[in-house]
Amino acid sequence: MLLLLTSCGGNDSVKDAKLVETMRKNIESNGYTVIYVGAHWCGPCSRVFENKMAPIIDANYDNVGCITIFFDAAGKIKNNEDIMRYSPVILPSVGGIVDKVTANRILKNVFQNFKDVNYMPIMILCDHEGEIINYIDGQYVQFDKRYLESMIL
Repeated sequence: MLLLLTSCGGNDSVKDAKLVETMRKNIESNGYTVIYVGAHWCGPCSRVFENKMAPIIDANYDNVGCITIFFDAAGKIKNNEDIMRYSPVILPSVGGIVDKVTANRILKNVFQNFKDVNYMPIMILCDHEGEIINYIDGQYVQFDKRYLESMIL
């Protein structure tokens, strides 16, 4: 199941609370959840999404949920056809998550043991209780479908 978080109106604290609650519900409803955080304008993020995250989404595992968070710059994400093919109905954008401070605040509310975001892209594997099993950030993400299958299947 792919969950794409969409921007919602209101102030940042209300948006943050809605995103945190949406993420928690998705995590609790799956055995495992893979979370990807990246930006459409970031070359390494696009490559990691295409080569690492997309195959996990395409596999459509019964017990694995996927949460994809895209940092949106000036609303341009709606023009990215590669990302949009994973979202036929919902715009894959998170209003308000445009910097590391906001991302850290939201992810720390979801994961008590989350360390600060240093680089994008980020991939996180967690269990249904939100316990982080693996967290990788930066250009050389080694988290892929084969790794996921070795960990959980």
